[in-house]
Amino acid sequence: MSYDGKLPAFDVLVAFHQRDPLGYEQFRLELLGHAVKSAAPEFRPALSRTLHAIEVARKAAKTPLEAASCAFTLMCKSLNELKGAMHELHFASAELQAIVIIEDLRIRSRHYRN
Repeated sequence: MSYDGKLPAFDVLVAFHQRDPLGYEQFRLELLGHAVKSAAPEFRPALSRTLHAIEVARKAAKTPLEAASCAFTLMCKSLNELKGAMHELHFASAELQAIVIIEDLRIRSRHYRN
């Protein structure tokens, strides 16, 4: 099964996994690799690291449910890190905006005094 940009229905994927587990695994890795490659270049390293961590956790898991739980936990951790980075970016941009406004007010006040 090759990836053409549209994910097959869940039942098709289940049947594929039951019929050909190795083929399914190859398809899954190809699909994940495509997702990383199609991301913006600046996000690829972080996505690759997260994907690697998920794969390591999957291999160490004793059951599929444990593997899914580990993947979910790692994705939540990644999402929380992104949320923290966005918060820092928001704070920094607000600070920069305040500096620009204050400087603009200083320039205007000098202009009005002259």
